Amino acid sequence: KNVFLAKAQSWMVAIGYHWMIEKVTNCGQYVDGHGQPDVVNYRKEVFLPHWTFYKTYISRFHDECLQISLMQTGTAL
Repeated sequence: KNVFLAKAQSWMVAIGYHWMIEKVTNCGQYVDGHGQPDVVNYRKEVFLPHWTFYKTYISRFHDECLQISLMQTGTAL
């Protein structure tokens, strides 16, 4: 049995998502409550500190030559 669009849309609303249209591209998508206080607190207290730690191990590409600079050691390959 196929899930029809209207039924899928009603289920998205039933589980707490709402349709939001982006002003720049005029495209829409379902979003949840990522701005709720508990989510904002998690992002500030848990996610961002972890991201800051792992960011030091991420290689960065720059220049037209796509040189890789290793942020951890400051050396280039």
